[in-house]
Amino acid sequence: MRFLLLFVLGCFSSVSASPVVRLATLTDYPPFCFYQEGAERIIHEQLAPGEESRRFTGLAYDVVIKSFHKAGYRVELTIAPWSRVIKLLQSGLVDAVFPAVKNPERLARYLFSESLVYPQNHYLLYVSRNRPSTLRGDGLAMLSGLRVGVYRDFSYGTRWEQLIESNLQIHRHRFSEFEHGFRLLDRGRIDALVGYELSFDYALHRLGWKEKFRKLEPFAISRSYLMLGKDQGRMRQEFDLGYRALVADGTYHRLLKRWGVEGDE
Repeated sequence: MRFLLLFVLGCFSSVSASPVVRLATLTDYPPFCFYQEGAERIIHEQLAPGEESRRFTGLAYDVVIKSFHKAGYRVELTIAPWSRVIKLLQSGLVDAVFPAVKNPERLARYLFSESLVYPQNHYLLYVSRNRPSTLRGDGLAMLSGLRVGVYRDFSYGTRWEQLIESNLQIHRHRFSEFEHGFRLLDRGRIDALVGYELSFDYALHRLGWKEKFRKLEPFAISRSYLMLGKDQGRMRQEFDLGYRALVADGTYHRLLKRWGVEGDE
């Protein structure tokens, strides 16, 4: 009994002594960050090194949590809409957020991991197969006067931002669920939908709607990282070390296979 008590106290001491990283990520972004089916929609979660979640899942989630666990960190995670996630980082209430793409404004304010939290993605337009479309190639130069669906609060890269700032009259319709966006496109409420290929294709596969839509050529590449506060240089370094350990022991490759995502380590 005495030995058991000492063992438990030793484990508790080890866990409590682990450094803590405060993370935030968004909800409902399969296959990267989303609630498990039927799981309680919690807002906060704490995971000691080696501890698995029974509520939240996804490729980016697995990669980030397991990388920090490899580095010996205990994770305190907040799950919220992306706009709230960014505000938490701005106010210093969390140390890092994911998945985040780089842009000039963010590079001026934050640090980014060396490692991607999932393989590179493509920005592209989707159109309906059942309705005629004049869009060809990547379609960007032909969007003037058209109605385009955009996922609320998502970044689509420099070319897209420059397009929006140009004189082209693009009527944007914002949505917050993949299914809603594709329903708008299917019903002719919008002429095209701009999205991230890996996540939007995953949604179409889950919905059984892949044959209803056609993809245009990609107009840019998206790369998603862990984004940290400017004072978190050491944490960034330790995350990247943990990530490299995932690659070295084969865990990263197994995660890609599990989530049906192809990509280089």
